[in-house]
Amino acid sequence: MFQKSLIAAVVAAGLCVSSLAWAETVYVTKNGKKFHKAACELVKKSTLTELDEVNAKEQGYEPCKKCFKAEKTAEEQAAESGK
Repeated sequence: MFQKSLIAAVVAAGLCVSSLAWAETVYVTKNGKKFHKAACELVKKSTLTELDEVNAKEQGYEPCKKCFKAEKTAEEQAAESGK
């Protein structure tokens, strides 16, 4: 029983680490509430802090609507189609 629990814990930890490894690098400004891609026109490069997307979301940042416009959630798409 202990071995099965240990194996399950190791697999779960591996999945968490692998998902973080694939997280996209994003950028936040000092006073902003959004995270951006490196090429976003709305941010100045000299004032950016680099994070991975998972950490940015955990810290309360939301995706920039301009540089993440193709990655809208199903709820956002449904809301727009109802206009």
